[in-house]
Amino acid sequence: MNNEGAILANEFSASRVKVLHANISRCGISNVALTHFDGRVFGAAVPEMFDAILLDAPCSGEGVVRKDPDALKNWSPESNQEIAATQRELIDSAFMHYVLAVRWFTRPVP
Repeated sequence: MNNEGAILANEFSASRVKVLHANISRCGISNVALTHFDGRVFGAAVPEMFDAILLDAPCSGEGVVRKDPDALKNWSPESNQEIAATQRELIDSAFMHYVLAVRWFTRPVP
């Protein structure tokens, strides 16, 4: 975007906010406002405000199991359902923003 327009980057995890801020600064990007809110309620707070949304929703981690069998220790059907519910809530919130483009980094859990 060549530092034109405006980008709102929202990160729920406090520890990841610091990393995201460092990466934004390192890349010399000056048109980013960084926020720290729960994305599930973000859509109702600022509806129909964005031209595009990129949602990086949490995933189940199922793909990691091939490389790290110990990852199964943290997996359960219940945790999978919780992640799926969170994904649904995040995408519902994102669609409140008048989405022109939504891209998935990971497939949603059915």
